[in-house]
Amino acid sequence: MRRRSAYLVGAILSLTAGCLPSILRTRAESLSIPSLRKEGIQVGSIERTFVFHIPVPLPERAPLLIAFHGSGETGEEFRRRTGAAFDRLADANGFVVVYPDGYQRHWDDCRKVASYSARAEHIDDVAFVHTLIAYFQKALDIDPTHVFAVGHSNGGQMSIRLALELPDEIRAVAAISASLPTAQNLDCRPTGKPISVLVINGTADPINPYEGGNVSIFGFGNRGTVLSAEDTARYFAALDGLTMPPTIERASGRDASSWVERSTWGAPNGLEVALDTVHGGGHGIPQTGETPGDAFDGPTEIWRFFARLIR
Repeated sequence: MRRRSAYLVGAILSLTAGCLPSILRTRAESLSIPSLRKEGIQVGSIERTFVFHIPVPLPERAPLLIAFHGSGETGEEFRRRTGAAFDRLADANGFVVVYPDGYQRHWDDCRKVASYSARAEHIDDVAFVHTLIAYFQKALDIDPTHVFAVGHSNGGQMSIRLALELPDEIRAVAAISASLPTAQNLDCRPTGKPISVLVINGTADPINPYEGGNVSIFGFGNRGTVLSAEDTARYFAALDGLTMPPTIERASGRDASSWVERSTWGAPNGLEVALDTVHGGGHGIPQTGETPGDAFDGPTEIWRFFARLIR
């Protein structure tokens, strides 16, 4: 859903021109520059931009998390909207997090029915992701076998696209407020390869219906039809060869404002598919920030899911 930033554009952190050469020469802990930076890379004929956060100290062969914003946002706006939660998790767990900017604030996801420019112009966002991974592998020596993607709404759909088309480069994805497009609305080329996937959807989502159906922004901006949240999870479980019924548990405590039910499909080979059903949840990211308690915190649970896949 298109959102207007509640912050001044001038508040976005700027960088000195000499940052990138320094990154290429030395580890992040020896740098005296801020850990949040903004850069651009050329992908075809288009310069693509992104902001990223580096933990200090930066571990050897750190994982990389790519966080995709929703419709109408930028990477920096998505970072602020989540309260920089992924930055704090990166500091605590030793991974690099990057917030890329969509083309004219959107991603070219798999939904055939969409009218925004990224989709209409068929912007190659998969190539953008491939280039981002190569950039951080060269600049910071990230571990290319531990690259993860998370996204909300349009960004969640972009994460689903990566699960379908780039499973050899993406270790796992988390899709929030997004479901797999139906066959008639699917405009991607699935590889059919297994990948670990976490789906987080609210039962009261007015935009991306939990039970599946037509996606629209309160009746405007038709995005076509999607599967239910459960069928989305089952699709990826089947790709992974996980045919047994899922393990079901309550994932948040009794004091949570909306409770979460977790369905998990797991296998001995390390693949995992999970569905976090946010009962009463809407089209948002369930998050408690830094408030203590037993309520469900989306960013924390997402990283826990990814961390289980790191060996």
